[in-house]
Amino acid sequence: MANVSDFRSYVRLSIPSAANAVIDHSLIRAARTFCKRSKAIREDLDPVDTAANTAVYTLTPPADHEVEDIAQVLYDGRELRPISHKDAAKQDPEYRTTNGVPSRYIYEGANQIRLIGVPTSVLVDAIEVRAILKPTLTATTFHDELLDDHYQAVADGALGVLFLMAGQAWHNPPLAGHHTALADNAADDARVRVSMSKTKGGSGRVRYGGL
Repeated sequence: MANVSDFRSYVRLSIPSAANAVIDHSLIRAARTFCKRSKAIREDLDPVDTAANTAVYTLTPPADHEVEDIAQVLYDGRELRPISHKDAAKQDPEYRTTNGVPSRYIYEGANQIRLIGVPTSVLVDAIEVRAILKPTLTATTFHDELLDDHYQAVADGALGVLFLMAGQAWHNPPLAGHHTALADNAADDARVRVSMSKTKGGSGRVRYGGL
């Protein structure tokens, strides 16, 4: 993992007087926004055992990170497709408790996944998840890929936050808009690269150089 402090220098080039705590806060906000918009940071999580008559399972993302969304779920080696609560209820009003071999999944948020078709027995390492990650609000580290491939996008997003801080010597809304647009464009570009990746489960990594 990369330290949040590793990104400070890219921000301080434009705002040298900002305190470290203020910069770090803006970096975390920017990294979360980038990850949510781009869906670029993906990682295979530790497999989860099923338990008898249990539908909802808690995933364990890396330290300082949480699951933003799900890229892929395998159950006993077989890929499951996502479904919404609404559609699951249409197919089976008792879907929350109906036993069976899991055929679909719902991401419940808060790092939890629901299997549609409730397992009736223990199966070791049955649930394999490739998760889309974002930093937590209290993160002190970011995924290495953010520093390796997207450092400028995160820095631009942070500058977009900082330049909007009214009452600060560096307050500059036009510059805030400029840097926010750069960060948004980089996130959109990264998301396209991810969607175009032909390798199943591939990261679709893209290097962003900024301006």
